[in-house]
Amino acid sequence: MAVLYLQLRAGPVCVLVEATGVHEVLAADRSHVSSRRQMQWRDQVLPVIELGSFFGFEESGCETHVVYSVDGADGTASPLVFAANEVLGLHQVDAHEWKRLPALPAEITRYFDAAYVTAGQDGLSYRLRAELEPTDFGVEADTQLQ
Repeated sequence: MAVLYLQLRAGPVCVLVEATGVHEVLAADRSHVSSRRQMQWRDQVLPVIELGSFFGFEESGCETHVVYSVDGADGTASPLVFAANEVLGLHQVDAHEWKRLPALPAEITRYFDAAYVTAGQDGLSYRLRAELEPTDFGVEADTQLQ
């Protein structure tokens, strides 16, 4: 069965997130992000994760904010904001199309579980693990804007 994914570019890496977890895609506006890397979204204060720098790459100007829900250990969905360089598009991927992960730096391997070759693009896109929790991204319960 095919699943729909949103493809993001974060530094030199392309990341795939399940489209069902995406709430909204916004143009990045740094004036809306606090010094604590939080952003007001609707009636919530959400943590902002700059994916490129989070995965250890040099910051290169995030142009897009993607509000995405990550399931917590208690089964509740916790939205957070992924800051990425750009959204590359939607891809419908069948289970048989996933490839084993190639060798990646050890510190980021735990965030991904498979790779996908995107037609017409060089390289691979990496699927973000579904079982990640907000704490895996360093998100704490404190959500006060400062």
